Amino acid sequence: MKRFTHIQFFLSVLFILLSGFVFTLIFSYAVQTIDRRQEDLFELELKYTEMEVEMYYHAYFATLDNVSEYIRLFGTDDLLDYLIQIHDLDNDMSSMYFGTVDNVMYNSSGFVPGPGFDLRTRIWYTMAVQKGDIISTPAFINATQDKVITTIAKPVFDDSGILLGVIAIDLDIANISAYVSDKKIGNTGYAVLFDASNNVIAHPNLHGDVFISDLTYYGIDLANKEENIVYRYQIVNGHMGALMFTNVINDDYNLLVFMPTEEFLMTQNQFRNYFLLVIVIVIIVAATYMLMSLKYIYQPMNRLLSDLNLVNVKDYISYRLPVDQHDSFIELRQKLNQDLEETENYFKEALESANELYLENQRFKLLIDSTQDFILQIDNTHRIIFASGKGLSKIKQTSESLVGQKTDVLWHDEKFGHEEIIDLVLKGKHTMYNWDMVINHERFIFETSVSPIYHKDQSIIGAVLISRDITQATKKQEEITYINQHDYLTQLYNRPMFIETYELYLKEDAFPITLMMIDVNGLKIFNDAFGHERGDEVITSVADVLHEVFRDHFVARIGGDEFAVLLKKLDKKEIEDLRHQSRHNVSQLKVNQLQLSISIGYTMVESKDVSLTDAMKEAENQMYRFKITESMSVRNVAIQAIHKTLTDKYKEERIHSEKVSQMCYVTGLALGINDERLEELKLAGMYHDIGKIAIPDAILDKPGPLTKEEFDIMKTHTEIGYNILRAADNYSRLAEYALTHHERWDGLGYPRGLKGEEIPLISRIINLCDSYDAMTTNRVYRTKRTKDEAVKEIIKHAGKQFDPELAKIFVTKVLMRAWEES
Repeated sequence: MKRFTHIQFFLSVLFILLSGFVFTLIFSYAVQTIDRRQEDLFELELKYTEMEVEMYYHAYFATLDNVSEYIRLFGTDDLLDYLIQIHDLDNDMSSMYFGTVDNVMYNSSGFVPGPGFDLRTRIWYTMAVQKGDIISTPAFINATQDKVITTIAKPVFDDSGILLGVIAIDLDIANISAYVSDKKIGNTGYAVLFDASNNVIAHPNLHGDVFISDLTYYGIDLANKEENIVYRYQIVNGHMGALMFTNVINDDYNLLVFMPTEEFLMTQNQFRNYFLLVIVIVIIVAATYMLMSLKYIYQPMNRLLSDLNLVNVKDYISYRLPVDQHDSFIELRQKLNQDLEETENYFKEALESANELYLENQRFKLLIDSTQDFILQIDNTHRIIFASGKGLSKIKQTSESLVGQKTDVLWHDEKFGHEEIIDLVLKGKHTMYNWDMVINHERFIFETSVSPIYHKDQSIIGAVLISRDITQATKKQEEITYINQHDYLTQLYNRPMFIETYELYLKEDAFPITLMMIDVNGLKIFNDAFGHERGDEVITSVADVLHEVFRDHFVARIGGDEFAVLLKKLDKKEIEDLRHQSRHNVSQLKVNQLQLSISIGYTMVESKDVSLTDAMKEAENQMYRFKITESMSVRNVAIQAIHKTLTDKYKEERIHSEKVSQMCYVTGLALGINDERLEELKLAGMYHDIGKIAIPDAILDKPGPLTKEEFDIMKTHTEIGYNILRAADNYSRLAEYALTHHERWDGLGYPRGLKGEEIPLISRIINLCDSYDAMTTNRVYRTKRTKDEAVKEIIKHAGKQFDPELAKIFVTKVLMRAWEES
């Protein structure tokens, strides 16, 4: 025992040392974490300020784009008024002007260049022409020598790509500086904007003086520094702090943020101070604990151990431990003395109890050997005299709480008839039965064997109950039963249970029995458009509504999109109300923007002579009468919704469909097609790519050429479009065109490999218009071709990909270009 106290003391010291080591590790890790977090926050400040600056400039970029489009569309006749109108709306804009390739300037500020002034040599003009896109110039003093400005400019081209001039906006550095200076970095930091020549565009101390200052003027040195890296302990204008910079505005400018060291390291310093305070407190508490433990635990324990060594039950059974009122373990000494007293008494009674102990040991052995979950021994009055087994915990009982109690406390509020079964057993009948109990919302199922206990004279002196937990086995059987009775997708009952329930209602004479058949309208077109996973979502959504509406009745899924309901003892008005409610509730559902609907038919069975087959047939006939009218409308609306979903999701597809549709219409006019077929041709052009709704987004959005595997998937859009369109009467005539619009005149197209006039005329027209629009439209992975280049491609592939005669009409009469074969 003395060794135990030494070990305890050693462990306490070891714990304190280990705690100190762990605290040190925690401190080191926390400091590093705070340091990394501060760098992340500093970088976030840079990114946020970068976003603000980009937004400031992008507003002017958008203005340049709008004016450029204006010039391209309307020329320069009313341009000056338009520029003045824009200038008047923006106070930050110094001036806005357009310089033509002929050295003519349209300036919103009224500035008129003097003789010999060649605007084409100005930096904003040359940079924009050289880059071919929007540029931002370094800071410079404007032509009137009264402001330091920076210019953003964009070249303007006509439809043929010929340069018309450069549109530009002068921004006063003072305005930019005022905007950027408002962006605080933390509480005390600030942001600086400078150009590629290190000329400062924006700084809190820049107040609009007419001179150009570089970074060194403000004490900033970026020599040997890289962007997007935090540099600490940098001296800027006599202040030490952290700085970081990055490229902005199409890499024409740089944005720098600076935060004083006091703020940058404030959180870390506060944490270090708090941590040191905690360490001091912990050391004081630990020292106090060690001193108190030594005085009140370890020393008294050593004295107790010395006294315990004098205890000798065999030779000196009357020995008692000394008791000191100031001893920390006085209660333990008193309890040990009490135990020694009781031990002495037990020894005296030992001989008298020998025979009784023998009988008790035999009984105990029998019970323990029989234990599975829990065992109870009762007497003839149902009083529990022994309880054991881990299973007692499952019913929230212990052997101590049960011994001496009547068995009825065991069953809680269960009214199963346990007491009656025990009475039979006490009359000599062995019994086995199952029962269940719910405790804390959890259900337990037990299998219990009850047997009588006989005295040596064969009289019954009680009974033993052996209970075994069979909850899991029973639940597994219930799960199997559930699976056999329910549909896996909707969790409604399945067809076998539907048949069984109908027969049960017949046996119960539950007339009238109403058999209701329900079918989901348009599910096939939904599967074709969005895939079977979305189709399953439609089925489960409808199933949830039916389960809610018919919650007091029997609902089953008996086929792919078919449901059945059995209702008993309801009149026709009640049936009609439920039918209306279910159709209304389903109509409120939308999946992928498509409104769902169902068709319902029912029959009321009044006698046992009506078989299930006959009842189902009558209900189905009624259902199909409704479905014929409803389903057509649903499919027509569904196709419109599918096309809208595709074009809303992909703006390029909407523009492409409209352009192809319009070109098809114009081509039809050139061919002299009658009005009815012209409208059909226009619709075919609009819906020719509807099958792309089922193509994965990753393929439609891919910013580069498709792989062979991806292109094979893309090619399926023709067959998908065919399946979607043929499902609706109003669009079924368009299905063939959607299927064949990628066939080639030479037979090398897809999906059927048709050639020549085997390909429908409308499909050949769509192929031409589709190809022309694809060639003259920008893609992420390639730039568009000019109209003349596209015409050359059509002429080149006439007789191969395209109908040669149709191609010639398209080029000469629709595109109004000459047919020039190379």
